[in-house]
Amino acid sequence: MKIRKSIALVVLAAMAVSTALLSPASAGEPGSSLLAQGGGSYNRMGPGMMGQGMTSGGMMGQPAEPAAAPAATANPRRAATLQSYIQGHHLSCMQCHGIENNGFGPSFAEVSAAYEQRHGARALLAEHIANGFGRMPGGLASQAEAERLAAMIESLDKGKP
Repeated sequence: MKIRKSIALVVLAAMAVSTALLSPASAGEPGSSLLAQGGGSYNRMGPGMMGQGMTSGGMMGQPAEPAAAPAATANPRRAATLQSYIQGHHLSCMQCHGIENNGFGPSFAEVSAAYEQRHGARALLAEHIANGFGRMPGGLASQAEAERLAAMIESLDKGKP
């Protein structure tokens, strides 16, 4: 009987953790992000603690896929400039982000689209880059680098050919 109770508690705890990880954060909560609120990549459970296979089928079920959003695209010349800056300053951005394709985090084109209608978007994005937010840690870029990255990310979709 004790074993059944223990198993039931473990299953309930796993379900609670899964639900918490799959639910988007509310606006204004610590750790919330524009992408979590807008249905971007941060709503999907990554391979993290549960592992890729543990959430596909079986006891845990499959996480819901977010609704398909229009693909964000970037100006190729500005994308090359951003990539060159990241490599030249030995920043680790590309380990999680791509220009137009997702890595672990959202693509830079998605970030640009998520911030484009916000007042003070560049300053907010620079703050998030320098100090972190959501699953992104802070301290990966200096304040000056964060401000330059924010300007380049913000301009990715401007002046497309």
